[in-house]
Amino acid sequence: MNTIETLDSSPFRHLIMTIGELPASYVESMTYYEMLAWLCNYVQTKVIPAVNNNAEAVKEIQQWIETLDLQDEVDHKLDEMAESGELAAIIAEYLNAKAVMSFNTVTEMKAADNLIEGSLVETFGFYNVGDGGGAKYRVRTVTNDDTVDEIHLFALSSDPTLVAELNEGTSINVLQLGAVADNETDSTDAIDYALQNFETVTFPQGTFICNSTNVQCAASKIYGTNLTEIKASVADEASYMWVFPNTLSSNVEIKNMKFNSNLLRRGCVNISAHKMCNIENCEFTGYSLESGHYGTDSLIIFNGGDLVYVNDCYFHD
Repeated sequence: MNTIETLDSSPFRHLIMTIGELPASYVESMTYYEMLAWLCNYVQTKVIPAVNNNAEAVKEIQQWIETLDLQDEVDHKLDEMAESGELAAIIAEYLNAKAVMSFNTVTEMKAADNLIEGSLVETFGFYNVGDGGGAKYRVRTVTNDDTVDEIHLFALSSDPTLVAELNEGTSINVLQLGAVADNETDSTDAIDYALQNFETVTFPQGTFICNSTNVQCAASKIYGTNLTEIKASVADEASYMWVFPNTLSSNVEIKNMKFNSNLLRRGCVNISAHKMCNIENCEFTGYSLESGHYGTDSLIIFNGGDLVYVNDCYFHD
């Protein structure tokens, strides 16, 4: 059995040297019992009081925090920042440069009270979340030249000086302009805006009501989905639904569309192009009051010499 005289004292000795209260040469000469006695005294006179003092300090800080009204301090600081303009500057920096505000629908965006000049906005739908009409917008000051059409430009109810403007490129899905493919909703204005302001216009599957005539198309690429139908729902004496003038800068391409113009005087599409035309997988339904012909007068192409392709198309009365 080990006794206090036979125990290995080197770990004990190393601990006392690490504390640094005694000279190393003195510790080397101490017996195990002397080291144990010194350490017990050190713990009682130095360590325990220090721990107790720290505990009292922590308790005092805790009591101070409990009695301090932090909310008042925060409110006071925010009031100071608001009065100096610092708070507005911080918010503006965040909204303009670091954040994209998200809303479920266009209606929610228009009703928002946290948008300012330069805010970037995205929606997850036009009328409902996931309806395909989600888009991106930028908030800016309204000008005298603006027409708030509720198609690409929307007034904000919280600030009549601001509008949310659609971030426009060269292509658009008509659902992003508020068109609806339910065979009931009049989508004329949305479709006309798309045809007159974008190079490429896409239509999801369904039936769109479009009652305009002789629309001068800036779009040269029209793409439907599984024979998207464009239908006129009112009678009109004018010539065509859509006219593609020879001023277009690129070839005309129309695919996967179904035009129904039985109520119009002439027909569906008039293409006056001096470039290549490609009409593919389309259906034309119409009766020409002018010529007395069905179907074929629904598509008229005046071409200046380039190739014209009409593939997998059908003409109905």
